[in-house]
Amino acid sequence: MTSGGTSPAATTLAFSENTLAQINLSEGITLLQLINKFKETIIGEVNIEAALKWAKENEAETVVVLTHKFEQLGIYSGAQSLQQLNEKNNTNIRLVLCGLGTKHVHPQHTDNFLLVLGFDQRTPSIIRAFHERHF
Repeated sequence: MTSGGTSPAATTLAFSENTLAQINLSEGITLLQLINKFKETIIGEVNIEAALKWAKENEAETVVVLTHKFEQLGIYSGAQSLQQLNEKNNTNIRLVLCGLGTKHVHPQHTDNFLLVLGFDQRTPSIIRAFHERHF
């Protein structure tokens, strides 16, 4: 996500084999259309370091990773990768990890890091507020 205008601009990417694949979405897309777009892409393993590298190269301010489940090690390594990237490059990228089916984890207390478990109608507003640095 990057800031600009009245709404943040978002680029949708999918973890595809060993890379990130951009998925072009239009405003007002339905859930069924979104599912079909993702069916066209070979989905690979979640690679938070690759997403953070992409964010740095493309000057994104916030990275949101949605997946079915995060393990504790993935959360820890994601938070560590974020901290190392920001310290090394003097950047202020933010990372949101959203585990749609994740139930029990120990959150990491790292600057610019938000862990979301599950997803409901309020989640996009929380992510936007985090992106806009309201907290």
